[in-house]
Amino acid sequence: MSKISTVVAGTAVAALAALLPSTAQAAPSQLSADGNLHAYLGTYRTSQCAQWEGNSSNWGSCANVTHSLWNNGVDDGTGDVLVYWGTGWTGAYRCINTGTVIDDLSTVTFNRGSGGGRGQTLENNIASHRWVPSGTC
Repeated sequence: MSKISTVVAGTAVAALAALLPSTAQAAPSQLSADGNLHAYLGTYRTSQCAQWEGNSSNWGSCANVTHSLWNNGVDDGTGDVLVYWGTGWTGAYRCINTGTVIDDLSTVTFNRGSGGGRGQTLENNIASHRWVPSGTC
């Protein structure tokens, strides 16, 4: 095969590849916001435990068992969320910005508030949450 034919064939393959649809998934920030806080039993958003559109003073069966979070709230003025160590919005808390994904809660700690939980990781320690005005974080 001549050099010119090889170049033409290579260019044709590259052009065809550019026309084919991509199988890559959009990053969470590129997806439409659904207005929910998503909690997962596994790291990297696997095995969803629950999702909430509003506040929850008690995560019930999802309390103290989550390993990852996604704040897929709508940035409409109330898009940030506070996650709390205790039920009823008690103890230490952490603010999670709108659109934030935390794939491994063992890497993030409760850094605000007083009472139980301050300095502990969020992994297996979240019991409640409430939505707050965007920009709170």
